[in-house]
Amino acid sequence: MNVNGTGMMGMIKILQILPALGSGGIEKLILQWESQIKQNDMTYVFAVYAKGGVAYDKLIDKGYHIYEIKQVKSVGIRQYLKQIRTIIREEKIDIVHSNAGTLTWLAMLAAKKENVSVRILHAHTNQYNMPQNKYVRKTLTCMARCLNSRYSTLRLACSGEAGKYCFGKHPYTLLKNGIELEKFKYSKTDRDNIRNQFGFTNDQFVIGFIGRLAEQKNPIFALEIYKELQKEKNTAMLIVGEGPMEMQMKEWSRENGLSNVYFVGRKEDIPRWYNAMDVFLFPSLYEGLGIVAIEAQVTGLPVYISEFVPEDVMLTDLVHEISLQKPAAFWAKQILQDNNKLVERKSKTSALRESGYDKKETVAQMMAIYKKEFYGTK
Repeated sequence: MNVNGTGMMGMIKILQILPALGSGGIEKLILQWESQIKQNDMTYVFAVYAKGGVAYDKLIDKGYHIYEIKQVKSVGIRQYLKQIRTIIREEKIDIVHSNAGTLTWLAMLAAKKENVSVRILHAHTNQYNMPQNKYVRKTLTCMARCLNSRYSTLRLACSGEAGKYCFGKHPYTLLKNGIELEKFKYSKTDRDNIRNQFGFTNDQFVIGFIGRLAEQKNPIFALEIYKELQKEKNTAMLIVGEGPMEMQMKEWSRENGLSNVYFVGRKEDIPRWYNAMDVFLFPSLYEGLGIVAIEAQVTGLPVYISEFVPEDVMLTDLVHEISLQKPAAFWAKQILQDNNKLVERKSKTSALRESGYDKKETVAQMMAIYKKEFYGTK
Protein backbone atom coordinates (compact mmCIF):
# COMPACT_ATOMS: atom_id res chain seq x y z
CA MET A 1 0.00 0.00 0.00
CA ASN A 2 1.54 3.27 -1.15
CA VAL A 3 0.88 6.85 -0.14
CA ASN A 4 1.71 10.05 -1.98
CA GLY A 5 1.31 13.76 -1.37
CA THR A 6 0.99 15.82 1.79
CA GLY A 7 -1.88 16.04 4.23
CA MET A 8 -4.29 18.79 5.22
CA MET A 9 -5.12 19.57 8.83
CA GLY A 10 -8.15 21.09 10.55
CA MET A 11 -10.71 20.09 7.92
CA ILE A 12 -13.35 17.40 7.56
CA LYS A 13 -11.50 14.49 5.96
CA ILE A 14 -13.31 12.46 3.32
CA LEU A 15 -11.96 9.17 2.01
CA GLN A 16 -12.91 8.70 -1.64
CA ILE A 17 -12.71 5.06 -2.79
CA LEU A 18 -12.88 4.39 -6.53
CA PRO A 19 -11.41 1.98 -9.09
CA ALA A 20 -9.00 4.45 -10.71
CA LEU A 21 -8.27 8.12 -11.34
CA GLY A 22 -8.16 8.18 -15.12
CA SER A 23 -10.33 10.26 -17.43
CA GLY A 24 -13.77 8.63 -17.09
CA GLY A 25 -17.09 10.01 -15.93
CA ILE A 26 -16.53 9.31 -12.22
CA GLU A 27 -13.14 10.99 -12.33
CA LYS A 28 -14.63 14.09 -13.99
CA LEU A 29 -17.14 14.22 -11.15
CA ILE A 30 -14.41 13.87 -8.51
CA LEU A 31 -12.45 16.77 -10.03
CA GLN A 32 -15.58 18.93 -10.03
CA TRP A 33 -16.11 18.30 -6.32
CA GLU A 34 -12.42 18.78 -5.58
CA SER A 35 -12.56 22.25 -7.12
CA GLN A 36 -14.76 23.41 -4.24
CA ILE A 37 -13.89 21.02 -1.41
CA LYS A 38 -11.30 23.15 0.41
CA GLN A 39 -13.37 26.34 0.19
CA ASN A 40 -15.93 24.37 2.20
CA ASP A 41 -13.43 23.44 4.95
CA MET A 42 -13.12 19.84 3.79
CA THR A 43 -10.46 17.79 2.05
CA TYR A 44 -10.12 14.45 0.27
CA VAL A 45 -7.97 11.37 0.71
CA PHE A 46 -8.12 8.82 -2.11
CA ALA A 47 -7.91 5.03 -2.30
CA VAL A 48 -7.72 3.47 -5.77
CA TYR A 49 -7.01 0.06 -7.28
CA ALA A 50 -4.63 1.40 -9.92
CA LYS A 51 -2.08 4.21 -9.87
CA GLY A 52 -1.69 6.72 -12.70
CA GLY A 53 -4.06 8.52 -15.01
CA VAL A 54 -5.14 12.05 -15.85
CA ALA A 55 -7.04 12.74 -12.63
CA TYR A 56 -4.39 10.94 -10.56
CA ASP A 57 -1.64 13.24 -11.83
CA LYS A 58 -3.73 16.37 -11.27
CA LEU A 59 -4.54 15.39 -7.70
CA ILE A 60 -0.94 14.42 -6.87
CA ASP A 61 0.20 17.80 -8.17
CA LYS A 62 -2.26 19.42 -5.75
CA GLY A 63 -0.78 17.50 -2.82
CA TYR A 64 -3.49 14.96 -2.10
CA HIS A 65 -2.81 11.63 -0.44
CA ILE A 66 -3.58 8.78 -2.85
CA TYR A 67 -3.35 5.21 -1.54
CA GLU A 68 -3.09 2.23 -3.86
CA ILE A 69 -5.13 -0.67 -2.48
CA LYS A 70 -5.60 -4.25 -3.63
CA GLN A 71 -8.93 -5.59 -4.84
CA VAL A 72 -10.84 -8.19 -2.83
CA LYS A 73 -10.31 -10.88 -5.45
CA SER A 74 -6.54 -10.62 -5.08
CA VAL A 75 -6.15 -10.35 -1.28
CA GLY A 76 -9.38 -11.70 0.21
CA ILE A 77 -12.00 -10.02 2.38
CA ARG A 78 -9.98 -9.85 5.61
CA GLN A 79 -6.97 -8.14 4.03
CA TYR A 80 -9.20 -5.81 2.01
CA LEU A 81 -10.95 -4.64 5.17
CA LYS A 82 -7.58 -4.21 6.90
CA GLN A 83 -6.37 -1.89 4.10
CA ILE A 84 -9.38 0.40 4.40
CA ARG A 85 -9.33 0.40 8.19
CA THR A 86 -5.62 1.28 8.23
CA ILE A 87 -6.19 4.30 5.97
CA ILE A 88 -9.11 5.46 8.10
CA ARG A 89 -7.03 5.27 11.29
CA GLU A 90 -3.87 6.83 9.84
CA GLU A 91 -5.70 9.68 8.14
CA LYS A 92 -8.32 10.20 10.88
CA ILE A 93 -11.13 9.98 8.32
CA ASP A 94 -14.49 11.59 9.11
CA ILE A 95 -16.50 10.48 6.05
CA VAL A 96 -16.09 7.52 3.69
CA HIS A 97 -17.50 8.00 0.18
CA SER A 98 -17.23 4.88 -1.97
CA ASN A 99 -17.66 4.85 -5.75
CA ALA A 100 -16.22 1.36 -6.30
CA GLY A 101 -17.95 -1.66 -7.85
CA THR A 102 -19.66 -4.89 -6.84
CA LEU A 103 -18.21 -5.32 -3.34
CA THR A 104 -18.28 -1.67 -2.37
CA TRP A 105 -20.30 -2.54 0.73
CA LEU A 106 -17.07 -3.95 2.21
CA ALA A 107 -15.68 -0.41 2.37
CA MET A 108 -18.81 0.59 4.27
CA LEU A 109 -18.30 -2.31 6.67
CA ALA A 110 -14.67 -1.32 7.27
CA ALA A 111 -15.76 2.27 7.96
CA LYS A 112 -18.42 1.10 10.40
CA LYS A 113 -15.89 -1.00 12.29
CA GLU A 114 -13.75 2.14 12.62
CA ASN A 115 -16.75 4.09 13.94
CA VAL A 116 -16.98 6.40 10.93
CA SER A 117 -20.44 7.90 11.36
CA VAL A 118 -20.96 9.03 7.73
CA ARG A 119 -20.69 6.24 5.15
CA ILE A 120 -21.77 7.25 1.64
CA LEU A 121 -22.23 4.68 -1.09
CA HIS A 122 -22.51 6.16 -4.59
CA ALA A 123 -24.02 4.16 -7.47
CA HIS A 124 -22.66 4.86 -10.95
CA THR A 125 -23.59 1.69 -12.84
CA ASN A 126 -26.56 -0.46 -13.79
CA GLN A 127 -24.43 -3.56 -14.34
CA TYR A 128 -22.00 -5.18 -11.91
CA ASN A 129 -19.26 -7.56 -13.04
CA MET A 130 -21.16 -10.74 -12.16
CA PRO A 131 -21.06 -14.46 -13.13
CA GLN A 132 -22.91 -15.36 -16.33
CA ASN A 133 -25.20 -17.87 -14.60
CA LYS A 134 -28.45 -15.92 -14.16
CA TYR A 135 -29.43 -17.60 -10.88
CA VAL A 136 -26.03 -16.96 -9.29
CA ARG A 137 -26.07 -13.39 -10.65
CA LYS A 138 -29.55 -12.74 -9.26
CA THR A 139 -28.58 -14.09 -5.83
CA LEU A 140 -25.37 -12.06 -5.64
CA THR A 141 -27.13 -8.90 -6.83
CA CYS A 142 -29.79 -9.24 -4.12
CA MET A 143 -27.10 -9.83 -1.49
CA ALA A 144 -25.13 -6.79 -2.66
CA ARG A 145 -28.23 -4.57 -2.51
CA CYS A 146 -29.00 -5.66 1.05
CA LEU A 147 -25.41 -5.26 2.25
CA ASN A 148 -25.03 -1.92 0.45
CA SER A 149 -28.02 -0.61 2.36
CA ARG A 150 -27.12 -2.24 5.66
CA TYR A 151 -23.66 -0.74 6.05
CA SER A 152 -24.06 2.67 4.40
CA THR A 153 -25.68 5.66 6.10
CA LEU A 154 -26.48 7.46 2.84
CA ARG A 155 -27.01 6.11 -0.67
CA LEU A 156 -26.52 8.28 -3.76
CA ALA A 157 -27.11 7.48 -7.43
CA CYS A 158 -26.24 9.29 -10.66
CA SER A 159 -29.43 8.00 -12.32
CA GLY A 160 -32.64 6.19 -11.50
CA GLU A 161 -31.34 3.08 -13.28
CA ALA A 162 -28.14 3.03 -11.23
CA GLY A 163 -30.07 3.57 -8.00
CA LYS A 164 -32.55 0.77 -8.68
CA TYR A 165 -29.83 -1.62 -9.72
CA CYS A 166 -27.48 -1.03 -6.80
CA PHE A 167 -30.03 -0.48 -4.03
CA GLY A 168 -33.20 -2.23 -5.18
CA LYS A 169 -36.17 -1.07 -3.08
CA HIS A 170 -33.98 0.63 -0.50
CA PRO A 171 -34.17 4.46 -0.49
CA TYR A 172 -31.50 6.53 -2.20
CA THR A 173 -30.91 10.15 -3.24
CA LEU A 174 -30.51 11.12 -6.89
CA LEU A 175 -27.47 13.37 -7.40
CA LYS A 176 -26.98 14.38 -11.02
CA ASN A 177 -23.57 14.53 -12.67
CA GLY A 178 -22.99 18.17 -13.44
CA ILE A 179 -21.56 19.64 -16.64
CA GLU A 180 -19.72 22.92 -17.27
CA LEU A 181 -22.48 23.97 -19.63
CA GLU A 182 -20.81 27.09 -21.01
CA LYS A 183 -17.80 25.04 -22.16
CA PHE A 184 -20.07 22.81 -24.25
CA LYS A 185 -21.89 25.55 -26.16
CA TYR A 186 -21.83 24.93 -29.90
CA SER A 187 -18.97 26.74 -31.65
CA LYS A 188 -18.89 27.07 -35.43
CA THR A 189 -15.27 28.18 -35.15
CA ASP A 190 -14.21 25.01 -33.32
CA ARG A 191 -16.21 22.92 -35.79
CA ASP A 192 -14.46 24.46 -38.78
CA ASN A 193 -11.00 24.26 -37.21
CA ILE A 194 -11.19 20.53 -36.46
CA ARG A 195 -12.88 19.62 -39.72
CA ASN A 196 -10.25 21.58 -41.65
CA GLN A 197 -7.55 19.78 -39.67
CA PHE A 198 -8.75 16.47 -41.13
CA GLY A 199 -9.62 17.85 -44.54
CA PHE A 200 -13.36 17.17 -44.21
CA THR A 201 -15.56 18.78 -46.85
CA ASN A 202 -18.63 20.83 -45.91
CA ASP A 203 -20.97 18.05 -47.03
CA GLN A 204 -19.02 15.24 -45.34
CA PHE A 205 -21.17 13.45 -42.74
CA VAL A 206 -19.01 13.00 -39.62
CA ILE A 207 -19.94 10.26 -37.15
CA GLY A 208 -18.71 10.62 -33.58
CA PHE A 209 -17.82 8.14 -30.85
CA ILE A 210 -16.36 9.32 -27.54
CA GLY A 211 -15.52 7.06 -24.61
CA ARG A 212 -13.42 4.19 -23.36
CA LEU A 213 -12.77 1.69 -26.13
CA ALA A 214 -14.04 -1.29 -24.17
CA GLU A 215 -16.74 -3.95 -24.49
CA GLN A 216 -19.25 -2.02 -22.37
CA LYS A 217 -19.34 0.77 -24.98
CA ASN A 218 -20.07 -1.68 -27.84
CA PRO A 219 -17.56 -0.01 -30.20
CA ILE A 220 -17.52 -2.75 -32.87
CA PHE A 221 -21.26 -2.26 -33.38
CA ALA A 222 -20.61 1.47 -33.78
CA LEU A 223 -18.19 0.59 -36.59
CA GLU A 224 -20.84 -1.67 -38.13
CA ILE A 225 -23.26 1.26 -38.20
CA TYR A 226 -20.59 3.43 -39.79
CA LYS A 227 -19.99 0.75 -42.43
CA GLU A 228 -23.66 0.94 -43.42
CA LEU A 229 -23.65 4.75 -43.46
CA GLN A 230 -20.57 4.77 -45.67
CA LYS A 231 -22.51 2.93 -48.36
CA GLU A 232 -24.92 5.88 -48.66
CA LYS A 233 -22.99 9.08 -47.92
CA ASN A 234 -19.63 10.78 -48.01
CA THR A 235 -18.67 10.01 -44.41
CA ALA A 236 -15.90 10.15 -41.83
CA MET A 237 -15.69 8.87 -38.26
CA LEU A 238 -13.97 10.47 -35.29
CA ILE A 239 -13.19 8.06 -32.43
CA VAL A 240 -12.06 9.89 -29.29
CA GLY A 241 -10.72 7.77 -26.45
CA GLU A 242 -8.46 4.87 -25.56
CA GLY A 243 -9.00 1.38 -24.24
CA PRO A 244 -8.35 -2.36 -24.55
CA MET A 245 -10.33 -2.76 -27.78
CA GLU A 246 -8.48 -0.15 -29.80
CA MET A 247 -6.36 -2.61 -31.80
CA GLN A 248 -9.37 -4.86 -32.43
CA MET A 249 -11.32 -1.88 -33.72
CA LYS A 250 -8.51 -0.86 -36.07
CA GLU A 251 -8.20 -4.41 -37.39
CA TRP A 252 -11.97 -4.65 -37.90
CA SER A 253 -11.94 -1.36 -39.79
CA ARG A 254 -9.19 -2.58 -42.12
CA GLU A 255 -10.75 -5.99 -42.68
CA ASN A 256 -14.11 -4.43 -43.55
CA GLY A 257 -12.72 -1.81 -45.89
CA LEU A 258 -13.72 1.23 -43.86
CA SER A 259 -12.23 4.54 -44.91
CA ASN A 260 -11.89 7.91 -43.17
CA VAL A 261 -11.92 6.39 -39.67
CA TYR A 262 -9.75 8.45 -37.33
CA PHE A 263 -8.60 7.22 -33.91
CA VAL A 264 -7.52 10.45 -32.21
CA GLY A 265 -6.83 9.11 -28.70
CA ARG A 266 -7.76 10.75 -25.41
CA LYS A 267 -8.45 14.47 -25.57
CA GLU A 268 -8.71 17.13 -22.87
CA ASP A 269 -10.62 19.56 -25.12
CA ILE A 270 -13.65 17.29 -25.55
CA PRO A 271 -16.23 20.06 -26.31
CA ARG A 272 -14.35 21.01 -29.50
CA TRP A 273 -14.67 17.45 -30.83
CA TYR A 274 -18.44 17.29 -30.37
CA ASN A 275 -18.65 20.45 -32.47
CA ALA A 276 -16.92 18.76 -35.41
CA MET A 277 -19.41 15.87 -35.48
CA ASP A 278 -22.81 15.58 -37.20
CA VAL A 279 -24.16 12.64 -35.22
CA PHE A 280 -23.09 10.86 -32.03
CA LEU A 281 -23.26 7.06 -31.52
CA PHE A 282 -23.74 5.62 -28.03
CA PRO A 283 -24.85 1.96 -28.41
CA SER A 284 -23.65 0.82 -24.97
CA LEU A 285 -24.38 -2.61 -23.52
CA TYR A 286 -24.93 -1.00 -20.11
CA GLU A 287 -24.50 2.43 -18.49
CA GLY A 288 -25.01 3.95 -15.06
CA LEU A 289 -25.78 7.23 -16.80
CA GLY A 290 -23.74 8.07 -19.90
CA ILE A 291 -22.56 11.64 -19.35
CA VAL A 292 -21.20 11.91 -22.91
CA ALA A 293 -24.76 11.58 -24.25
CA ILE A 294 -25.72 14.60 -22.16
CA GLU A 295 -22.64 16.59 -23.12
CA ALA A 296 -23.37 15.94 -26.80
CA GLN A 297 -26.87 17.38 -26.42
CA VAL A 298 -25.51 20.62 -24.97
CA THR A 299 -23.59 21.12 -28.23
CA GLY A 300 -26.75 20.51 -30.28
CA LEU A 301 -25.57 17.14 -31.56
CA PRO A 302 -28.09 14.37 -32.43
CA VAL A 303 -27.46 11.32 -30.21
CA TYR A 304 -28.35 7.68 -30.92
CA ILE A 305 -28.47 5.45 -27.85
CA SER A 306 -29.28 1.81 -27.16
CA GLU A 307 -32.10 0.71 -24.89
CA PHE A 308 -29.51 -0.02 -22.19
CA VAL A 309 -28.64 3.63 -21.68
CA PRO A 310 -30.77 5.08 -18.83
CA GLU A 311 -33.71 7.24 -19.87
CA ASP A 312 -32.23 9.95 -17.61
CA VAL A 313 -30.14 11.09 -20.62
CA MET A 314 -33.23 11.74 -22.76
CA LEU A 315 -33.38 15.43 -21.94
CA THR A 316 -34.04 16.93 -25.39
CA ASP A 317 -35.49 15.93 -28.75
CA LEU A 318 -31.94 15.27 -29.97
CA VAL A 319 -31.87 11.81 -28.37
CA HIS A 320 -33.06 8.78 -30.33
CA GLU A 321 -33.27 5.32 -28.78
CA ILE A 322 -32.86 2.26 -31.02
CA SER A 323 -32.80 -1.33 -29.80
CA LEU A 324 -29.64 -3.38 -30.13
CA GLN A 325 -31.93 -6.12 -31.42
CA LYS A 326 -32.07 -4.08 -34.62
CA PRO A 327 -29.19 -4.58 -37.10
CA ALA A 328 -26.64 -1.90 -37.92
CA ALA A 329 -28.41 -1.29 -41.25
CA PHE A 330 -31.58 -0.29 -39.36
CA TRP A 331 -29.63 2.17 -37.20
CA ALA A 332 -28.01 3.67 -40.30
CA LYS A 333 -31.33 4.01 -42.12
CA GLN A 334 -32.89 5.79 -39.13
CA ILE A 335 -29.92 8.14 -38.81
CA LEU A 336 -30.08 9.07 -42.49
CA GLN A 337 -33.83 9.66 -42.36
CA ASP A 338 -33.46 11.93 -39.33
CA ASN A 339 -30.53 13.77 -40.90
CA ASN A 340 -32.75 14.89 -43.77
CA LYS A 341 -35.02 16.61 -41.24
CA LEU A 342 -32.27 18.48 -39.37
CA VAL A 343 -32.49 22.26 -39.10
CA GLU A 344 -29.83 24.74 -37.98
CA ARG A 345 -27.71 23.42 -35.12
CA LYS A 346 -28.17 25.17 -31.79
CA SER A 347 -26.85 24.64 -28.27
CA LYS A 348 -29.21 23.18 -25.67
CA THR A 349 -27.60 24.93 -22.71
CA SER A 350 -30.85 26.30 -21.26
CA ALA A 351 -32.64 22.94 -21.48
CA LEU A 352 -29.83 21.16 -19.66
CA ARG A 353 -29.65 23.85 -16.99
CA GLU A 354 -33.40 23.54 -16.39
CA SER A 355 -32.95 19.76 -16.09
CA GLY A 356 -30.50 20.24 -13.22
CA TYR A 357 -27.19 19.41 -14.93
CA ASP A 358 -25.38 22.68 -14.25
CA LYS A 359 -22.07 21.85 -12.55
CA LYS A 360 -22.39 24.82 -10.17
CA GLU A 361 -25.62 23.44 -8.76
CA THR A 362 -24.57 19.78 -8.52
CA VAL A 363 -21.25 20.59 -6.82
CA ALA A 364 -23.05 22.80 -4.30
CA GLN A 365 -25.47 19.93 -3.63
CA MET A 366 -22.59 17.53 -2.92
CA MET A 367 -20.90 19.99 -0.55
CA ALA A 368 -24.20 20.50 1.28
CA ILE A 369 -24.70 16.75 1.60
CA TYR A 370 -21.28 16.28 3.19
CA LYS A 371 -21.92 19.02 5.74
CA LYS A 372 -25.46 17.93 6.53
CA GLU A 373 -24.45 14.30 7.04
CA PHE A 374 -21.35 15.11 9.08
CA TYR A 375 -22.76 17.78 11.37
CA GLY A 376 -26.06 15.95 11.63
CA THR A 377 -24.28 13.02 13.30
CA LYS A 378 -22.55 15.18 15.94
